[in-house]
Amino acid sequence: VRHAPVPSVVGTIYGGNDVPCDVSDRESFRHLASALPQDALWLSSHLSRTHKTAEAIRQELADVGKVVFDINVAIADAEGVTVAEMVVNWHVKKTG
Repeated sequence: VRHAPVPSVVGTIYGGNDVPCDVSDRESFRHLASALPQDALWLSSHLSRTHKTAEAIRQELADVGKVVFDINVAIADAEGVTVAEMVVNWHVKKTG
């Protein structure tokens, strides 16, 4: 899951710009939440659209006590590595 739609910049590459997203489609978030694994690892960039999207999904989860990993991930951290390697690299950086 990346983030909710960003209607204000249709057809434009917005990359690291912190543009708002549209989280009004509750039915889509309900469907998405039901499809996610119960033990999903959540990673987030510093951009508000990723946080708003995660919150919209969390609101639809049956298990509201779910542990969510909310960290800042830059695209550069993910280039050329597997998801498993990125998680290990993040853990090493976080724990020192």
